[in-house]
Amino acid sequence: MNSFPPATDQRTFEKFKADGTAKRHRGCTFVANVVEDSPSYEVCERIQDDAAEQGMTQHFALLPPSSYHMTVFPGLKDRKFIGEEDRWPDWLKPASDMTEAVELIRTRLVDERDSIPALPPLRMKPDYVYDLGVSLTVHLVPADEEMAEQLNEFRSSLRDVLEIKDQHFDTYRFHCSLGYRLTASETTEQLNGELAERYSAWVQEIDTFDLERPAFNVFDDMLSFPPLLMF
Repeated sequence: MNSFPPATDQRTFEKFKADGTAKRHRGCTFVANVVEDSPSYEVCERIQDDAAEQGMTQHFALLPPSSYHMTVFPGLKDRKFIGEEDRWPDWLKPASDMTEAVELIRTRLVDERDSIPALPPLRMKPDYVYDLGVSLTVHLVPADEEMAEQLNEFRSSLRDVLEIKDQHFDTYRFHCSLGYRLTASETTEQLNGELAERYSAWVQEIDTFDLERPAFNVFDDMLSFPPLLMF
């Protein structure tokens, strides 16, 4: 049991127990996995290893390397989770559970495939790592304006085809999560900024973050995101 005061973000504890054990957390999403054994993959492992050496495993639920990814468009989660009920489109609300909803979403994506523009290889730049008082996360930005426009077009088409309500669509920050903060930020106040600066310097050595093609994925927890449909 974690004896430190807990983090304030209750959404974290929908996903993890206080000791970092993953909870069942069902949903679907659109992600691009980090290319295995690439420089990007290796720097993420290096960051996690260093965080562990600094004693941060008591304060974070670290994600397995096999789950490293960038979310391209956040799909939907089980309606019992915070804020999810209002995001579900009317056409999907008759679904009895998340499993049925995923089947319906996949069918619609296949039927409307011609309405979803092809997305070229993703070109994203890692520009910094969040302050560790918030999370252990690599912030990513499109490499150029063309990539930004292509991503926006792809994401807009998914939103329109699925009719998903997303009030944060225009302000969404692309990222690669490495760990969820479990304890109050002040418990590691002296390390948070120092480590963020160190890790930011590491990721800035990479010109382009190595990502696979995006897919429509399902998940039962935050540890694995198997694809159902590639784009």
